[in-house]
Amino acid sequence: KNEKIKGESVENTFPKSNTVPKSNPPPTLNLEMRGHPEKEGIAQNNALKVEQAFRNNVGQFRVYLEDTSKLIDSSPDFLKIRKNKIEFLWHKIDNLIEQVNSHFESSLFEEEISELEFDKQNILTAINSRLSGTINKAEMSTVVKAEELPTLPKIQIPTFFGDSKEWDLFNELFTELIHVREDLSPSLKFNYLKSALKGEARNVVTHLLLGSGENYEATWEFLTKRYENKRNIFSDHMNRLMDMPNLNLESNKQIKTFIDTINESIYIIKLKAQLPEDVDAIFAHIILRKFNKESLNLYESHVKKTKEIQALSDVMDFLEQRLNSISSFSQEVKPVKKMINNNKNKNYSDNCAYCKLPGHYLIQCHKFKIMNPAERSDWVRKNGICLRCLRHPFGKKCISEQLCSTCRKPHHTLLHFAGHNPEKVNTCRTTGQALLATALIQVKSRYGGFEQLRALIDSGSQSTIISEESAQILKLKKFRSHTEISGVSSTGTCISKHKAVISIRNSPKNLEIEAIILPKLMKALPVNTINVDQKKWKNFKLADPDFNKPGRIDLIIGADVYTHILQNGVIKIDGLLGQKTDFGWIVSGCKKSKGKETIVATTIEIKELDRYWEVEEEEKDDIESEICENKFIKTTKKDSDGRYIVSIPFKEDVTLGDSKKQAIARYMNLEKKLKRNEKLKVDYTKFMNEYMDLGHMIEVSDEGKYFLPHQAVIRDSSLTTKLRVVFDASAKTTNNKSLNDIMWVGPRVQKDIFDIIIKWRKWEFVVSADIEKMYRQIRIDNNDQKYQYILWRNSP
Repeated sequence: KNEKIKGESVENTFPKSNTVPKSNPPPTLNLEMRGHPEKEGIAQNNALKVEQAFRNNVGQFRVYLEDTSKLIDSSPDFLKIRKNKIEFLWHKIDNLIEQVNSHFESSLFEEEISELEFDKQNILTAINSRLSGTINKAEMSTVVKAEELPTLPKIQIPTFFGDSKEWDLFNELFTELIHVREDLSPSLKFNYLKSALKGEARNVVTHLLLGSGENYEATWEFLTKRYENKRNIFSDHMNRLMDMPNLNLESNKQIKTFIDTINESIYIIKLKAQLPEDVDAIFAHIILRKFNKESLNLYESHVKKTKEIQALSDVMDFLEQRLNSISSFSQEVKPVKKMINNNKNKNYSDNCAYCKLPGHYLIQCHKFKIMNPAERSDWVRKNGICLRCLRHPFGKKCISEQLCSTCRKPHHTLLHFAGHNPEKVNTCRTTGQALLATALIQVKSRYGGFEQLRALIDSGSQSTIISEESAQILKLKKFRSHTEISGVSSTGTCISKHKAVISIRNSPKNLEIEAIILPKLMKALPVNTINVDQKKWKNFKLADPDFNKPGRIDLIIGADVYTHILQNGVIKIDGLLGQKTDFGWIVSGCKKSKGKETIVATTIEIKELDRYWEVEEEEKDDIESEICENKFIKTTKKDSDGRYIVSIPFKEDVTLGDSKKQAIARYMNLEKKLKRNEKLKVDYTKFMNEYMDLGHMIEVSDEGKYFLPHQAVIRDSSLTTKLRVVFDASAKTTNNKSLNDIMWVGPRVQKDIFDIIIKWRKWEFVVSADIEKMYRQIRIDNNDQKYQYILWRNSP
């Protein structure tokens, strides 16, 4: 039933360099996840957390800027503290911006970030101006009368929430503003400290905050011992320096982040370890290891003394110069665009790719624009030009984020195929109501089952057509095909972009048909219920027993299939014609009526416009799904108990960085949370113990390749499990890749909830059921279990 992995419990799975104060680490467990980790919900949860963190930091930063603007006339020492805090807070926001851009479109917060940076720069400029003016005044006059000093406003005490990364700044500010002042009594200092502590920081000293001013020194000493951990701070920044990604000297943003990380980390490392200046050569060597071959060549050409040991100052000067040159180049791009629009006599180095004349680009060429979209697209593809920007060669990585303004797809608007406006349907008076032949047929889905569709049998249609909704229900494999469909009077009515091959159940063998896919086919047919004497048709096996009642049309069977399904047999009953087919008897004709009805014309003419570059092209989702299906077929097997064993569908590159440190940090935070909430701890422990009891995870002693952080998700509305543990396979490792990043997504195997609910309307009663622990019934191959390790212990 459950597979055991060699190895017993291990005393300490943490590396020696990682220490956890006053707590032994949890053992490593192999979580034998059944099926794929729950990725979509976790990814969405991570995005919400990143956005919330960004909003909180931006809100605090705005408040701090507003307070600083009111205190701009304060003393120079106070302004210096404010300036340092502003730069520190902005550095935090800058780091969050990268995370926000990885989850959301970059334009979503662009305006807000630009406005915030503008406000920050204004405040810093005012502070620098104030400090400069104060220094000049101090040089001009050595004696200042006490009565001439301005009245200082109240100082805002910094707030500390328990984040160890913010401890240094809080410690420095609070010490200078409150702790070292002899004119403040212990009781007053104690009140200042209590008001400054929030969240976790307040919780760790709650037992001391209940006392009077006599507890001030003990509280401050307790906080210092808890958060003043030089070793951890040194290790964090040293690891941050060593784990920096390789440098791209063409990216303005990456160079800036690279410089900021180096300056901050080296400063704190030197400060905590009290290192001499001689170690700068070591830091320089670490930084140069992040350079690729081209970057190293550029650096060597910059260095004057190539045989001397590299100096940190030389490396930093090189990076600053590179940043300035790229920034200057980026700023020169915008004026060029204005010159293109305003000065037609300007000489350009780039000629138009179409007319070969200078002075304009392809997107401005009049001769290119007068072509229709199909001709433009054909010419661009044949000449190997980027479909998105119409400037670079095709295949070169395009930095343009422009989308088609009409369909929002990744191609230029000039290449968009504009659809034709549908022709208006006119109504006319008639003395009869037309009944078109319909049939209920069985169509094979992509995965082997059959679905029942209602088809219109129309010999006037030159091709078989299926609705987009039906194609999705059948999970049909689509291929691109641009087809123009026209109706009466040869007027264009709609455009089809895809086709699919469908298989209709028929005797003696199934019919394989190529069908055009359209978003919608037509309204329900017949338009109204037609009075028919059903008793006269009871001896005939009808293809559609409800042929006289309005119903949705999912499929139009055209002349390409019509002749293959007809059999010998025709009958007339009450003016209606019955024809025998492979599906049964189909009924058509006209019934007399005094009502005003709509005539539906289904005769169509097909004009094929298939493009040679699109016929064999598959959509990305289909390619990924096919890769996953092939891997599933090759690797899936059964054990002796009949359980399926599957492998994780890895992509080609399965390289992951270190994930254990992050898993340890998140687990320690989880333990603190469980310690504060006894009920949560009981439920969480019960859930994990059930995993162990059922054999769905076992304790292991070897090192895994990926550690999954985990957290609790509580749903009070759930009738079965109020709390369940979610394992985060989207957690990034040190190389900025997660387990989800190196896995194929695979095809969607569940049906859309909309399709399920729509089917419910056909029956009076509906029954729903839940397969308990369904995903855990499927086992993971032994070789892949090392990617699903977790940390857990029942108690610290």
